[in-house]
Amino acid sequence: MTKTGTVTVAHVDLTPCTEREIEARGWLDEPERERWGRYLADGPRRRFALCRAALRAILCNRLGCRNEHLTFGASRHGKPFARVRGEPAPVSFNVSHSGEHGLIAFAPDGRLGVDVEERVARRDLDVLIEAVLGPDEQAEVRSAEGRRKIHLFFGLWTAKEALIKAQGQGLAFDMSRF
Repeated sequence: MTKTGTVTVAHVDLTPCTEREIEARGWLDEPERERWGRYLADGPRRRFALCRAALRAILCNRLGCRNEHLTFGASRHGKPFARVRGEPAPVSFNVSHSGEHGLIAFAPDGRLGVDVEERVARRDLDVLIEAVLGPDEQAEVRSAEGRRKIHLFFGLWTAKEALIKAQGQGLAFDMSRF
């Protein structure tokens, strides 16, 4: 875990491991197990279970509660929040995962957003550049080549997505507007 001021960020290892995945599913409540079961592919199912179990373990530790007393709600735009015995918990958190990496950020209060993206070449990169970036950003990314182009694009994308998540606006917000 890394701590900066009152914000702590934990890395979650999402590499395949049957034993960890079985243990993680044991942390999930019934609605989460139902959600886990709706994932069709192993990768997304594994990422969900491992990240949610890690989130539950961290929150239970920080809030001094048992796992069965911890539940989650969601804001109008889907930003999750924690409850302990039905009462809102005094904690802000956000989760992101991509590939074999998950991040969980949490703080005692305030707005919080985090994003992680696997920086790999994508066939639809030009479409994403146009959808996510403003005109100046598009020009800068398009002028870059190779790995630099990919790193520059994903650096901008993750910063924007984390800000949107912190605001609780939902990911339907037009990222190219800021």
